[in-house]
Amino acid sequence: MVPAFGFSVGDFVAVIQLINKISKAVRDAGGAVEDYQDTVSELESLKEIFKRLDSSHTLPPWGENLSLPIKAHTESVLESLTRFSHVISKFDSKLGKTAPKGWTQGSWKKVQWSIQYAKEVEKLRVSVGTCLSALNLLVDLEDRCVYAGLS
Repeated sequence: MVPAFGFSVGDFVAVIQLINKISKAVRDAGGAVEDYQDTVSELESLKEIFKRLDSSHTLPPWGENLSLPIKAHTESVLESLTRFSHVISKFDSKLGKTAPKGWTQGSWKKVQWSIQYAKEVEKLRVSVGTCLSALNLLVDLEDRCVYAGLS
């Protein structure tokens, strides 16, 4: 029987993977700084697109059947993007475009971003992707209704 204490091969593999992740995170090129800045740029672009969509999508004179869900999805995604931008803004001083350069500068924030928040970005991308698919279907359905003279 194996004792319930000590280290296993899996523990060593996990430590090596963590060290590898940390070393990638503190690099300036291709590390957490670049990932953070790309994420911020992507969020700002998406927010701008959804703001325009939200303000340009007005209720048509022929009915509200599909326009209300489109507006609701748009507002929901925009709110999620804005909230997430606010949450990650605490990294801007260490990872943003004006942050000091060098692998030692903001190392803790780089590691924190790579380990904790990079996963949250992926979850947000999946969530936004799902909403975009729903919006696509609703807009397509709305177009078909307009074309057929329904609603």
